[in-house]
Amino acid sequence: MSVKQKIYLDETPSTRGDLTRENLVKTAMRIFARDGFDAASTRTIADEAGVNQALISYHFRNKRGLYLAVFEYIVKDMNSKLGAPMASLQALIQDKNAPEELIKDVLFAFCDNAIDLLVKEEMTDIAKLILREQQTPTEAFDIIYDGFMVLVISLINNLIGRLRPDFEGEDLKIKTIIMFSQVVAIRAGRSAIMRFLNWDNIGPNEAQKLKNQLRENFKLYVEYGGRNA
Repeated sequence: MSVKQKIYLDETPSTRGDLTRENLVKTAMRIFARDGFDAASTRTIADEAGVNQALISYHFRNKRGLYLAVFEYIVKDMNSKLGAPMASLQALIQDKNAPEELIKDVLFAFCDNAIDLLVKEEMTDIAKLILREQQTPTEAFDIIYDGFMVLVISLINNLIGRLRPDFEGEDLKIKTIIMFSQVVAIRAGRSAIMRFLNWDNIGPNEAQKLKNQLRENFKLYVEYGGRNA
């Protein structure tokens, strides 16, 4: 199945078939995250979803189709949960007269929302799948990149360019991706963060400490990074 043959899920399942389809996708997400694509079997997915294995072929054609459907689900989930903060970024892009302080505040607020989402336990399976695709990209990476990642990175890139017009071209993109990576690293490096800081978990208090430091990093980066002495 090509990336163009995407499998979209209804926002609010209303029929028995829709519910079965969503149940299979959510179950598959957990099993693909746990076992990896190659080791996961459609029989196991069907058994744990409590449905007949033939329904996977009916809804998704095959295991690859189900795997791609999982990433379509992830894209919709991420866009839904970060939709309001992303809309705020988009509104600033349209407002050519937005003051610098407002742009900074909205960028920081977006990062805060992203961190709050990334540290949640419910993100564990999603994070495993995305990180695996980062290391060994398949068609699924195209889905998550085109459907979510590039949208977020482009919004941030645009606004950083507004704040720092001296950042241009590839230099601006590199600085943007480094800032973006600092947010993502909080999820990707979760275990190392907790071990090094002697934290049992990353709860609201711990997340706030990370957000405070990230704001300081961004302020220094945007205000002073790359400026000539």
